Amino acid sequence: TERRSSSATRARSRRRDPLLRAVAAALSALGLEGRSIAVACSGGVDSIALAHALHRLADRARLRVSIAHVNHALRGAESDADEAFVSEFAASLALPFAAERVDPRALVQGAASSRSRPTVQEAARRLRADALGRLAAQLGADRIATAHTADDQAETVLLRLLRGSGPEGLGGIPEQSPDGRLVRPLLRVSRAEVLRHARTHGLGWREDPSNANPRYARARLRADWVPGLARHF
Repeated sequence: TERRSSSATRARSRRRDPLLRAVAAALSALGLEGRSIAVACSGGVDSIALAHALHRLADRARLRVSIAHVNHALRGAESDADEAFVSEFAASLALPFAAERVDPRALVQGAASSRSRPTVQEAARRLRADALGRLAAQLGADRIATAHTADDQAETVLLRLLRGSGPEGLGGIPEQSPDGRLVRPLLRVSRAEVLRHARTHGLGWREDPSNANPRYARARLRADWVPGLARHF
């Protein structure tokens, strides 16, 4: 009786929560039922909400969920605090956790020439992708889930449009990589829905100040262009 009551409560929760409904639909559309999924979790609200949602849906979708964190060590003690926070969050959900520390600055400094030298952000993305592959293997996961949202999708398309991207680039972020290993279950979920989910469930998260740093084009777009465009639609 208790089990049936608990299942009914979870079903009602899914119906009321747009994020849970969207993630459940994505799991079905992407054929992820029964998979082992490592969530790439930075500690930000998007990845925290995704990990929480997959945890909530794990029984229904027969998922084995784990959490992977890449420490870029770009903000010193704050980066270490991010890792500690994500580790504690994983423990609170009784989910397996693994982390790896990378050094984007060393990759930048080690470039042979200025022409081949990546920016720190480019180096971080490259190292993060490699580290997530290793962490997924360590956790026994055959899929890696990232928390890109519908807002990220819109920002990416706008940035590529402004930079003169061709038709392929304007296609935006795909829901999965060509080999199916990398999946993005939140691409149809807005950032507002992510925040609503986090607050409804009392989730904490970490804020990375670089996300609002006008030094970066995406931050400028998010702060200035997108709000202005939204007022006209």
